[in-house]
Amino acid sequence: MARATHRKTGRSSFVVGVVLLVVVAGGGVAFFLLRNDTAGNAQEPPPGSPTITVPTSVAAPTINFRLKQVTPTTIGNPGSQTDASSQKAANDVENALAQFYEQAFLTKDNWDQADYAAAWASVVPESRAAAQRDVNLLTLGKDAPSTYSSVAFGNGDVSVQVLLDQNAQPKSAIASVHFNAEAKQTDGGTTAVRSVGRYFLRPEGDKWMIYGYQIRRKDKQN
Repeated sequence: MARATHRKTGRSSFVVGVVLLVVVAGGGVAFFLLRNDTAGNAQEPPPGSPTITVPTSVAAPTINFRLKQVTPTTIGNPGSQTDASSQKAANDVENALAQFYEQAFLTKDNWDQADYAAAWASVVPESRAAAQRDVNLLTLGKDAPSTYSSVAFGNGDVSVQVLLDQNAQPKSAIASVHFNAEAKQTDGGTTAVRSVGRYFLRPEGDKWMIYGYQIRRKDKQN
């Protein structure tokens, strides 16, 4: 279960996840886990709470993140498949984050209605409530319809640390992300949209999904 706290300072926000690194005997650093502190927690919704409905599929991303670095971390002795397995996992993680950012920041049909259900499809179900509470941190924001007229991707990069088990199978990943876009404001100005931090992902079936995050926004009006 992903847990996080949300702190605002001026125009920037920061989600803090406490990362526990459990050391497995004979295998080095092994397992990444997010734990709750105080607020903004992802929990099972109480009885009677509205259900968060997300689409079963979304369009392929057009963002082209640069995969800056891939670092495998292993449990036990995974053998000779470490590099190939970690590279494939990192490519899949990069694609998953590209899809998330596409739906959270660039798809006009989403931000023009402040409806980011397609972005939440990239988040594990038990973490979606927390992500929705952090909508202004993780997306273009709930005020985007009245604030922006267009948004264009600038550049970005991803560095991925992949945890592999003794069979060289990926179990989880930490991705450090830099995302830059330019948004035209409805009043004629522009905003440099900056999202920086880390996402914690795990494989779910044939795709990688976000279960935690440690992100800050560094937007700047021009």
